[in-house]
Amino acid sequence: MISKKLLISLLFISLIVSINCVNAVDSSDWKTVKINNVDFKLPPKYQEGKLNKGTYMINNIFTFGIRCVDSNISYMYGSDYNFKAKNLTVGTHDVSYITEYVDVVNHNVSYAYFASGDSFYCIFWNGQMNEEIEEMIINTPDSSYDTDAFYGILDEARHKYDDKQADKEKSIEYEDRLIREKYYNHFYYYPYGYYWY
Repeated sequence: MISKKLLISLLFISLIVSINCVNAVDSSDWKTVKINNVDFKLPPKYQEGKLNKGTYMINNIFTFGIRCVDSNISYMYGSDYNFKAKNLTVGTHDVSYITEYVDVVNHNVSYAYFASGDSFYCIFWNGQMNEEIEEMIINTPDSSYDTDAFYGILDEARHKYDDKQADKEKSIEYEDRLIREKYYNHFYYYPYGYYWY
């Protein structure tokens, strides 16, 4: 049987550990940026960006940014999904997390797709998932979508992207065939070479 002193000591230690876990990220000096009616708290290293038409960005997509993707989710998520998304839970948010190595900039670029309220957002940054990015997501309002609806919308966006890409490839093949036919219709073959009509 466990003694009272040992039980109290264990409870006290677990309390200290849980307090340290809750306060792992100090966001007291983070500033707030409103993107499509959602407030995002940003740590100091991401505070030098500019807000333009629903997108907050530092330099370019390979450095850091937050974008509301409601109007172009099929293009953005569809093209990024090909890099093997992982499904995560960050706080109360469902997150589709993607990371890829980008040769142009010689580092990993990550994308976290999640919903806040009725809108979908993507945070993109240099590096891997970390406590600061998780804290940014946690600090946004909860999603209006349950898990099935969230991933259902992303799956639909991916399928729309794949369909558009397939249509684009068919269109290119068709145009190439027309060009070849037009070119070859101007010639006919004799045993000793091609001649113009």
